[in-house]
This record gives sequence, structure tokens and C-alpha cells, in this order.
Amino acid sequence: MDDLKSCPFCGGEPRLIIQNRTVIKGIVKRNCYVHCLNCDARGERFLEGETIEEHKAARYAAKVAWNRRANDV
Repeated sequence: MDDLKSCPFCGGEPRLIIQNRTVIKGIVKRNCYVHCLNCDARGERFLEGETIEEHKAARYAAKVAWNRRANDV
């Protein structure tokens, strides 16, 4: 899933953000979320794991969470 829906609040352009900011028991973990470049709205954060598959799963989950809308069934 590479397509992100526009921001549900302002219609702005979203981007997937990956950061090394979450510290758990003294270990820095990477996290990812989707962020609107226009109004700074942010989606749910997901921690990336140790493997490539876990990184991909976290990024996919962040995109799915961003694309989910209230009227989705």
C-alpha cells in the first residue's frame, strides 16, 4: 500500500515519517506514523521491530491506520 489518502482534516498531503525517538528500557526504537504536511495531523504510531519484515509490517500498519475513515465499514 503506497497510496495515502489526503488528510481527513484539511485535505493536505500526508507523508510516512520514520523516527528513532522511542526509548524502551534504555534502548532507542524506531517508530513510524503518517503526518500531514499542511496541518500537522498525525496518525497512530507503530514501533518497528528488529527484522525487515517487522519494519514493513509497522509501516503498513501506519498507512492502514491513516487511511481508515469513520465511514469505513
